[in-house]
Amino acid sequence: MGIQNQKGSSLVEVMVALFVLAIGLLGVLAMQSKSMQYNQSAHVYSQAVYLANDMAERMRSNVDGIVNYAGAIPTAGVDKDCDAEPCEAAALAEWDKYMWNVNVEKFLPGGDALIEQVPAAGPVPAHYRVSVKFDDSRSDGKENGVDGYSGIKSYSLIVEI
Repeated sequence: MGIQNQKGSSLVEVMVALFVLAIGLLGVLAMQSKSMQYNQSAHVYSQAVYLANDMAERMRSNVDGIVNYAGAIPTAGVDKDCDAEPCEAAALAEWDKYMWNVNVEKFLPGGDALIEQVPAAGPVPAHYRVSVKFDDSRSDGKENGVDGYSGIKSYSLIVEI
């Protein structure tokens, strides 16, 4: 018998093609996973930026009570609900800090808030630093505390009044 023309593929060729396809699909899956992690990180960071800007606007709209914004952030309810009734400047500042802290804890994983007054230094006038911290370890794909890793990130905003 003579050599006949082959028709179709051999089993080896099919297996090689499936192996190449599997490697390609694994690469696409890894890219999708990283994309989701980076998207989560961007979302949390944008929430931190939004919350810091929210407090800056609250401070700018209550110039009479500006000195009351620096210091401890109330973690329990305050005496007066300034959403329901008008408040004086100092009470409004406490209400703003309380509501801001509630939102930071609600929208940021492991969220923490801080407002501090920075005194004038030379030509730089006195100003306020609004900071939010959050745990971004989930979007980094690493576990907090392993090999000294800390996924705590922060965002600070300078507010000049």
